[in-house]
Amino acid sequence: MTLEQMLKELEPRLHGLQTSQVTARLTGAVRDWADANGWLSRAEVPLLVPDDVTNVSRRRGLYDLVIERPGTIDLVVEIDRANKRWSAEKLGLAAAQGMEAVWIRWSGEPPSADLIPDGVIVIKLAVRAVRQTSAYPRGWLSRRR
Repeated sequence: MTLEQMLKELEPRLHGLQTSQVTARLTGAVRDWADANGWLSRAEVPLLVPDDVTNVSRRRGLYDLVIERPGTIDLVVEIDRANKRWSAEKLGLAAAQGMEAVWIRWSGEPPSADLIPDGVIVIKLAVRAVRQTSAYPRGWLSRRR
């Protein structure tokens, strides 16, 4: 099963979850998919932008996931609710370095074509999540004084 097929099967079960839960479930599902294929997945892998690269907004960051696939190229995955320019830039760097780069966008409008670097694959999911709220009711802290 491809990554996109697996995610499309998971998609209906994500509706109504809080945003952090959606991201956590997607991350876990991608890691499980990698494990099922005999690949090693690592989360929050440090990225250091080479000095000769000048078209990025930051010099350091973290890839959401890197999947090491023996016998083929590594896969870099970013998982986002919104269109984050830094995510696009990180994936563009990965693609330029010969890795497969996948951007899982799970809410809102898909990224515009000018935001997606060459070589980056976008998997669009239409998940309706609920925004997280505080565990405490509004005004709780001021009433305690």
